[in-house]
Parts: sequence; C-alpha cells; structure tokens
Amino acid sequence: MKTGGHQAAAIYLSANGGYSCCALIVEMQLSTPVANNFGNSPITIGTINPGVIWAGTYFQVGAEAVFPVNHASGTGVGFLGQLHLYLDDMFPTTIGRPLLGGSSAPPQQLKF
Repeated sequence: MKTGGHQAAAIYLSANGGYSCCALIVEMQLSTPVANNFGNSPITIGTINPGVIWAGTYFQVGAEAVFPVNHASGTGVGFLGQLHLYLDDMFPTTIGRPLLGGSSAPPQQLKF
C-alpha cells in the first residue's frame, strides 16, 4: 500500500468474507535536508504513524497516531483521521465514467 509518498506495511484482516477489509498499518515518514542548510548539520526529522484502515465498497475510513521520531520532529503525539469517498463506485454512470476513451463508438482513424 502506498499513500501520498509514504510507504506502509499492511496486514489485512478479512471481514464479511473478504468483501470489506481492515488493514493494520505503520507508516514512517522521514526527511533530511540536503541543500540550503546554511552550515548546520543535517538533522533527520519525521514521524511514525501506526493505525488502522477500514475499506468498504463506497468509502474508506482510517485513523492513525502520529509519533515524532526525535525532539527536532516535535514533542507531542498527534492524531490523523481520513475519509476517502470512492466517487467512481458511488456514481458509476455520471462522474464514474472515463474522461477519455471508454465510449461505445468505434475508434476513429486519424487521416493526414
């Protein structure tokens, strides 16, 4: 599973015969400056985010705790929640249709 530039290791737990599933995840986001540091030693900052995601047919709900990896990353623990709506599955005949291609008309030959 890859989300927004983050790597995530997932363990899938089946619910309802595999129709819906729950994923336990741990995301780790780290950053180290490589330029414009003005003579300071580069310090790696980041967070470790354990959480859970439940995915259904029309939406996905997730929750994660956000732990800083060192003092430079912060001192408090945070929380991240998400709701993803699968609009193409919710409205397959309107906004769920492809923007390009996917029409019933046969493709036309370009002539030069």
